[in-house]
Amino acid sequence: MRQIIFILSLFIGGLSAQPIGVTSLTPIPSNPSPTDSVFVAITVTTGSQGHTISVSHTLSGTVVDIEGCYYSGMLPAVDFHYDTISLGILPSGVYTVNMNALVSFDANACVPADSSQLSTTFTVGTPPPAPPCCIDILGVNIIPALPNDTTDIHAEVGIELPALGFLLTDAVNISGNDVTIDLCYYADSIPNTNSTLDTFALGTLPAGQYNLTVHAVQSDDPLACNGIDTATFSTLFTVDSTNDGLHIHRVNDVVWNVYPNPTSDQFVLEGVPFQSDIQLIDLNGKVLWQGTSDGSRMTINVQNYPAGIYILNVSGVTKRVKVVTD
Repeated sequence: MRQIIFILSLFIGGLSAQPIGVTSLTPIPSNPSPTDSVFVAITVTTGSQGHTISVSHTLSGTVVDIEGCYYSGMLPAVDFHYDTISLGILPSGVYTVNMNALVSFDANACVPADSSQLSTTFTVGTPPPAPPCCIDILGVNIIPALPNDTTDIHAEVGIELPALGFLLTDAVNISGNDVTIDLCYYADSIPNTNSTLDTFALGTLPAGQYNLTVHAVQSDDPLACNGIDTATFSTLFTVDSTNDGLHIHRVNDVVWNVYPNPTSDQFVLEGVPFQSDIQLIDLNGKVLWQGTSDGSRMTINVQNYPAGIYILNVSGVTKRVKVVTD
């Protein structure tokens, strides 16, 4: 009778010894190169003696999913199960390995009664550098600065990229008094701040006030717009009517000069007609200096301005000028 009770206690103890654990999940070699054959060594423990029923794995991109099923018998005693999975030669990248271990009390089939999970990561080769960030819109300049309803209008957009790059795609959409410019720029993987100026045609617009919005996307793909960062800039501009008497004096047909350009000291203006309005504008649309011509040669001191690109507006006719450091 005592023998029967002892055997039953062992049987019941075996049934209650369900715990299973994944104690290690180790890539071999620990730092594989793109030419190494990669393996994953697995150690699983069960609460009773038994054996491995099945182990399988799938590789999807950089994710490895492993599932193993282990038989746990009636005799309570921690048992260790060792398996090695071959992943073959893998491309460079960071990989994640997920192990799901199942315990079964059926010696011949996987009938899960409990489970345990463990994950780890490893790197093959040198991981590609993260793309630099971020794109920024420095400002928007309307050309000419004082357009009317017969003027061909352009928007000059200043963009700062975190690396060398170029304009991939652009689109201009005008709906009523809302103007939208959608831009996508490629930037390479080597950080190197790079500024660019691009001009986009808006055509002629009816008189009125317009809301201009620029959406810029940074892409890490030189062939397609794969956005990793965005920036938005909005500004207002006004288109005057040629019939409202506001345009008494324009200099579109007058040749005037500015020199030296670039300069670190001052700009000299010659040939500007009498009573012409003059503005020096930064790429954010801020007027830094303004005055009225008396018809003679005049100068604009820029010694205290940061180096960069500026817009010189003379009664609606604009020229791009550059301030440099000594």
